[in-house]
Amino acid sequence: MDRDGQGFTPERAAASVRGAGGGARVTGEVLRRLIRQRIRDGRLPRHRVIELGFGSGVGQECDACGTAIESDQRMTVRISADDWRTLRLHHACFEIWNAERAATEGERGA
Repeated sequence: MDRDGQGFTPERAAASVRGAGGGARVTGEVLRRLIRQRIRDGRLPRHRVIELGFGSGVGQECDACGTAIESDQRMTVRISADDWRTLRLHHACFEIWNAERAATEGERGA
């Protein structure tokens, strides 16, 4: 469940990433595919990350979707234990990344 008590879905994540300002229209499936591609090509880690903090965005680019994390959006900052890189993600993008990462690990373990 999310902070607001509703379940996570890619569609709700995409709406959250767009935020109040509108911006580019991204469907949940497009966001999921983009994140899956970034996991495959190494731009996003394949393994778990360590949380450093979270809060309101400050306009930095989300490492998952590439759009700015605005002040009205929740941001999470993580560090990859594999290569020590810092990741800044919309909270919703983090949720999608985490699900896709787990699915990828499951596929490789099968």
